[in-house]
Amino acid sequence: MNLSITGPSLSAAFLVGLLGGVHCVGMCGGLVGAFSLSQSPVRRRPSTAWSLVLGYNIGRIGSYSFAGAIAGGVGSFATNLVNARYAQLALAVLAALFMLVLGLYLAGWWQGLVMVERLGEGF
Repeated sequence: MNLSITGPSLSAAFLVGLLGGVHCVGMCGGLVGAFSLSQSPVRRRPSTAWSLVLGYNIGRIGSYSFAGAIAGGVGSFATNLVNARYAQLALAVLAALFMLVLGLYLAGWWQGLVMVERLGEGF
């Protein structure tokens, strides 16, 4: 098995890392900043703020891992049932429908996802 990284693969990995870093600064940095500023001045002190940042990052990494495990499991299960091409098409349609539903919900035109949000309130 050849595990060497070729020029195009190395360039692609670099670009993915670079673009992922920009996403993290824009999204995660803004969320952590807003969350930190909403805390009392006592909790924002460096001696106590680390627990907030650590908790946020553990939750973020855990939720990404959990979502990835679910997506991988569904994909693996689906490809064992049907042809991989049909499974990919079905998952693409499911993702498109979810994005449509999410767009309607965020625009305030449909409130069907309120029940899903209520299920997550306990977490």
